[in-house]
Amino acid sequence: MGAMMPAQFAVIGTPIGHSLSVLLHSAVYRALGTDWQTTAVDPQDEEGFQRLVAEIRCGATEILGANVTIPYKEVAAGLCDELSEAAQRCGAVNTLLRTGAGHLVGHNSDMGGFLAALASELGISAPRLGRVAVCGTGGVARAITAALSSAGVTDILVVSRDRRRGADFLAALGAGGTAVTYEDLVSAGSDAGVIDLCVNATPVGMVGAGASAIPAAFYVWLQQHTLAVFDAVYRRGETTPLVAWARSAQIPAADGLMMLVEQAIISLRFWGLAAEPAELRAIMVEALKKEGIR
Repeated sequence: MGAMMPAQFAVIGTPIGHSLSVLLHSAVYRALGTDWQTTAVDPQDEEGFQRLVAEIRCGATEILGANVTIPYKEVAAGLCDELSEAAQRCGAVNTLLRTGAGHLVGHNSDMGGFLAALASELGISAPRLGRVAVCGTGGVARAITAALSSAGVTDILVVSRDRRRGADFLAALGAGGTAVTYEDLVSAGSDAGVIDLCVNATPVGMVGAGASAIPAAFYVWLQQHTLAVFDAVYRRGETTPLVAWARSAQIPAADGLMMLVEQAIISLRFWGLAAEPAELRAIMVEALKKEGIR
């Protein structure tokens, strides 16, 4: 009888070259002596993603589960046979697991990952927040807004370029809040009040040299009205433009690196890895330090 193949997992996104998930997962597998493997897969487009998920569901590939990243998290939710409570709450899936022939379960670990990183990196307990601005209406924004709402935050401003899209986003989540544009906040000036926390949940800053997709006037407004900034994206070995700007303006700020770590912990345990969160966290942080990333 031949040797059993290692359990195969994937991290799926387009693009995927920036992702540190394979690094984090591999460090955990080595440290725990676990015969698992995670590989990065770029399906190129939504059609390719749907085809890959169908293969995972029916067992046509050896991949048992996957982490899903930009831009497929919302699409993934509609391709699952079963959704966890968190995935149902936010309507986005970033963790897949085949639990049987033809049965795919979707989970969202971004919600818990965000709340944990918010506490560890900025010392912020979500239930104590007043007004929060969340920039974006994609899969990450869904998870973060749902996490804030579940934590009891009711005064949420969903900021985007399209007010109607923001309103539809809030309605779909059933979250309390208000849809506004960047221009709305700039025009409102001090009437918008104090923002306890501004979260960038868009891909801006993940790749490229700047943050030009967000109007420059919004940064001026932000400097005068926000108390803290959380950037859900991260860069390999360098600060994101938004975090660099915030810190230069003396605003406490953190990027999404520890959110990545925290959601990875949740995802690995969802796949069945038997290890405590503190142990997994220590392994991942050490792996990042060895790469000169943290």
